[in-house]
Amino acid sequence: MGRPPLEGMRIAALVGEAFELKELTELKEALEQAGAQVIVVGPEPGRISGVNVQARGDDRVGTVTVDVPLDRARPEEYDALLLPGGAEHPDPLYTDPLAVEFVRRIDDAGCPVAVAGYGPILLAAANVVGGRIVCGAPAVRDYVEGTGGIWSSQPILVSQNWICSRSVGELPNFVHTVIQEFGSYWRRFEQRAA
Repeated sequence: MGRPPLEGMRIAALVGEAFELKELTELKEALEQAGAQVIVVGPEPGRISGVNVQARGDDRVGTVTVDVPLDRARPEEYDALLLPGGAEHPDPLYTDPLAVEFVRRIDDAGCPVAVAGYGPILLAAANVVGGRIVCGAPAVRDYVEGTGGIWSSQPILVSQNWICSRSVGELPNFVHTVIQEFGSYWRRFEQRAA
């Protein structure tokens, strides 16, 4: 049995209140099974609430623990970024200068970014979408185009270092694509470092 393909890779998952649970938990589990370490970064220490838009009643809400608060998160310590969606999730983050700078610096470094649903709002807030092709929840189209991005209605899209997904409905294919793209990046990184 060989070495896990993402062994040694450190991935930040940036979340705010009401993020889409499945877009974090299923991706986090798959990445960790592939050998990566996924660190949950949030506005404050403690637990943060996520939602499952496809569930009902009490099954709609769950929590995750924030591993590193934003004021202590250093972009240079991470090799990739996850931006899960959630209809309310980006609102407190895209107005937070620490969150916007965190996203901008990871993208500027050329690290892969997996972004789902409403997550592209953070890319727009970080002013990194100009001239880039982006897909996501239909409601974020105006944010993308308003900051110079090119909108795509594809369910899943690879655009340079971004892996974008339209909605939680595409999650199985999105997880597969993220693992594949992160693995390709990580192999190139390790070859350059050797």
